[in-house]
Amino acid sequence: MDDAQAAHAYLASPAVAQRRAAADATEIRVRQAPPSKPLSRWNDTSPFYAGAALGPAYGSEAYCTSGIPAVSTWDGRQWLVTAGHCYNVGDNVSAAGGNYIGQVKYKRADLDSVFIEAPTYRYTWDGLDATGYARYLNGVRNVAVGDFTCQLGYNSKVVCNIRTVYAGNASWVVNGTTVWGSYGVPNGGGIVGRGGDSGGPVIYLNDPNSRQLNGIVSVGYGCGASGCTTGLGWVDVWTIFNGFSIKLNPS
Repeated sequence: MDDAQAAHAYLASPAVAQRRAAADATEIRVRQAPPSKPLSRWNDTSPFYAGAALGPAYGSEAYCTSGIPAVSTWDGRQWLVTAGHCYNVGDNVSAAGGNYIGQVKYKRADLDSVFIEAPTYRYTWDGLDATGYARYLNGVRNVAVGDFTCQLGYNSKVVCNIRTVYAGNASWVVNGTTVWGSYGVPNGGGIVGRGGDSGGPVIYLNDPNSRQLNGIVSVGYGCGASGCTTGLGWVDVWTIFNGFSIKLNPS
């Protein structure tokens, strides 16, 4: 129970006690429940998920988005991965709402990835508002040409119908370093991403109630004030896993 004291008082009231005695009801044991985690994609709390807004905030917009809740395969340390162009080693990262997440310990420019040491859990935020809802990450897979994906960067919330046209063999330059990954276009037109989506998860809808992770957002094309309309580039999940010896946090 959220309020064990109130539950005890209710069960001990004369009317309730009389009804239970007449019905020969089974004994009820009341215990205080642990506090629930507030659902807020804007101000995520530990353990941290993918798809959360990262600060500093710009009004109601995120600076970047968390992408992979991971754990080291060599020493069990937990990591929250986002785009490398968002932060530098030594930066202290917080959710857009202010909750502290952790410090950037490593950066791989060739993967456009930074690794924030923080408790994580293999869920992603989803949904079209700041509250959002969480979906389990049921696995990982690099995309194939023709796959239709979604990206869950915070400022766009959810963008789907992204058709993969280059799978693992697209390249772009981030701060002077060539990054390899996959590239997709908005099928039938429309906005494929916005500033602040960087680092957010690219996912495949292989199940109604969970998501498959394909990579993290790195670059947008044809970007203007309203968003990016030409295409989206992301670093493939297995490239990051193999390059930094991590995997999805199994917890």
